Amino acid sequence: MLKKSIALSISLCFCGSLSAWEVDTHAWIMLKAFERSNLNPNGRAGDALVKRLGFDRLDPQAAYQIPGISLFAVGGRNKYFDLEGNWDQSISNPPIPSIAIRPVSDWEHSRFPESYRLNAAIGTLGPTPQLRLESWLMRGVVREDDLSTSEFISDPIPDADPRGDFTRVFGHFYDPINNDGIPDVPLFINEVKVKSINWALGLDDALSPSFNPTLSRRNHFTWLDARRAYFKALTYQTSAATTSTTADTLESETHCFCSRP
Repeated sequence: MLKKSIALSISLCFCGSLSAWEVDTHAWIMLKAFERSNLNPNGRAGDALVKRLGFDRLDPQAAYQIPGISLFAVGGRNKYFDLEGNWDQSISNPPIPSIAIRPVSDWEHSRFPESYRLNAAIGTLGPTPQLRLESWLMRGVVREDDLSTSEFISDPIPDADPRGDFTRVFGHFYDPINNDGIPDVPLFINEVKVKSINWALGLDDALSPSFNPTLSRRNHFTWLDARRAYFKALTYQTSAATTSTTADTLESETHCFCSRP
């Protein structure tokens, strides 16, 4: 038994690459959650919530495809925003920085259940199952488990973070006894530690009675970002920005929900 333990320890030390934990399972769980939720127009509660949110006007085959632009435009026709925490909200239609535009990627749908992948056989989900509403929810779950792109050894790999790679999963830990985040492991964790409660909400201190957003936050898919994106989706005066900020809302919400301790 001791020899087996030593052998396992040595093999782990020389492991060339590690993947985020059960990304495919997280996508599957999100799909099942969607199927049971009021966002599913075919669910037990019907389509009342979908209509209240205006989602009944979306193309069910490609919910957040940008209308009126070329398929070959920058970022393609299916994209979302990755906006800084201090992005200007003081005017009605603040410009979107080009660095903030994130297109959908092959990595994302490669982790979806098979019937939702790009080359899946055309069935009841239509020709673009990876672009449906529920797929955007799964996309947020998949991307919340992002590692540095250097951790991946074969295609497909996630598109790089526009502001530099970092390991998102390090923000998924919280020790309530010591009020701390992930423990220090010098050889493996050399990034800034963030408690999961602060990481998910976008606050300096989620336990403080005062409300202090972290404007310099590295995580741009927090609960604060979901609220901001939804407000902009309702108030922007251009269809492209409205569509992408709505997509950003779902991205942020699912990122937030998956950033649990």
